[in-house]
Amino acid sequence: MEKSLRVKFLLCALLGAAVLLSVSCGGGVSKKAGGVQEHAEGFTLTEEGLRVVDPRAGGAGVVYRFGDSKMLSDTLVTFVAAPRRVVCLSTTYVAFMSALGLEERIVGVSSGGYVMNPIVEERLAHGLVKEVGSDMSIDYEAVVSLHPDVVLAYATSGPKPEFYGRLTSLGIPVVMVGDYMERTPLAREEWVRAIGWLMGAEAKADSVHSAVAERYEDARRIAERAQGRPKVLLNLPWQETWYVPGGKTFVAEAFRDAGAEVLTAGHDDSPSSTPMGMEDVLGLALQADFWFHPGMATTLREVVEQNELFSSFPAVKRGQVWNNNLRQNAHGGNDYYESGVMAPDVILRDLLAIFHPELMPNHTFTYYRQLR
Repeated sequence: MEKSLRVKFLLCALLGAAVLLSVSCGGGVSKKAGGVQEHAEGFTLTEEGLRVVDPRAGGAGVVYRFGDSKMLSDTLVTFVAAPRRVVCLSTTYVAFMSALGLEERIVGVSSGGYVMNPIVEERLAHGLVKEVGSDMSIDYEAVVSLHPDVVLAYATSGPKPEFYGRLTSLGIPVVMVGDYMERTPLAREEWVRAIGWLMGAEAKADSVHSAVAERYEDARRIAERAQGRPKVLLNLPWQETWYVPGGKTFVAEAFRDAGAEVLTAGHDDSPSSTPMGMEDVLGLALQADFWFHPGMATTLREVVEQNELFSSFPAVKRGQVWNNNLRQNAHGGNDYYESGVMAPDVILRDLLAIFHPELMPNHTFTYYRQLR
């Protein structure tokens, strides 16, 4: 499971950021959307409804709105009422629903063993939420049997477009949630406003987002007092290739806001990751003061056992290797990839406490652990 989550994040980084395109929409009675989004680029809230970039359509937009009758097309989806039965094909969407207090609307999830949310876990155990396959292989019949009002999905991996087309042909709306394509942590988190609009909980979503954004900015202002910016190496080779995040990715932005510098191999303006060979990354590793996200490792020994060259990295010698898997379950579920999308402020404080502990005395870590 952890592998599938990391595959998703890897492919997300490779896709990069999207550009919104204008699309026309048909008639119907629209539900007035809330205020203009502040950070996200993948959706807009307007008088006509919610407009979302759909990667399946090459970045074209799909408009979602509430009206007198149900309509499904490539550019317009009309709901008769706010969805009450929701299938989430990513644990990230469970976090969005949880932030709105709407866990009980979830009737299906993919890879149920990865779910960390205690309410959804309990509902899974009692059969109130059904598993509909894994992230990479969704069970079509299982989804249809739940009679969902909407399926929250993503387009980086897993089901092919034909799968979503079959659902649409049965009158089941599929919403492509593009949080993974955003460039900043707050832009990813702001997708809670898109989900809130879909669920008829826009006021709650606006309130949640405002509170998170305020806490994030508070932490970022603390980081501005930091002396020096340590250099950071990210990730671990995957199938003999090391994907180095570009400087315009949400991961790099989070580390930058925490007073650190991600080593990008010169790709400071890239919104995606750059595939590199081990030899090329060795030069970066020698510059790095810290090493973050080394796969699924929980100890330094596990890291070094993967490649003896890793023992020569300065960060390894100094014991400055950190991973984001402090909160995980027995099935490999990692809460960083679930609740973390709604807690960029908490992640930022974790990072700030690592890089500049003098600014965060007595900090208790939520997502990160130091490998020993």
